[in-house]
Amino acid sequence: MDGLELADFSDTGRGVRALRRFEEREKILTIPHGVLWTVKHAYADPFLGPALLSTRPPLSVDDTLATYILFVRSRESGYDGLRSHAAALPASYTLSIFITEAELEVCAGTSLYTTTKQLDRQIEDDYKELVERLFGRHHELFPCDMFTIEDVGMQHGICCKSATDTYFQSSSTSGHSAPCGVVRWILSYPMEIRFDFWRPSRTW
Repeated sequence: MDGLELADFSDTGRGVRALRRFEEREKILTIPHGVLWTVKHAYADPFLGPALLSTRPPLSVDDTLATYILFVRSRESGYDGLRSHAAALPASYTLSIFITEAELEVCAGTSLYTTTKQLDRQIEDDYKELVERLFGRHHELFPCDMFTIEDVGMQHGICCKSATDTYFQSSSTSGHSAPCGVVRWILSYPMEIRFDFWRPSRTW
């Protein structure tokens, strides 16, 4: 990352800081497709892939990515680069689904409260479905202590569409009926990338 460094900002948390001035349209950062967490990569995994392929109808993008991250995190060997990334993911986020029930009650009557409650129910329903359709049928791949509702909820929360993520349509697909052409960004330093161009800081 020439010209960039990882940083922990006091007001917004972990992010990326520019070390020099970047010109308009200059390439700032390139992320190889091979290191992204994608549905296509999950299906291509020699261990996880067959279990996913046996699930009909296919899991959603969010459930697939959440399962993929947890699966890699649960492995004791292999997946060196991916396991390092999974280990670097924050243990908590500032999203409303991660605050306590008492803190959320302060927001009662607001759209944030309603949306958060809906998302909590969605995660609970998704987890029950994952247990029935995937985890419960492949115990050897999904140890109970590594695939709890808290674990799935954490990963699902950062993958879900309401978690201010960004996703792009890829030109390639895997040929499976799941939407494998979607590339969803999951950053070790979410939720925003911040660049300081030696003028009032701009958050992107």
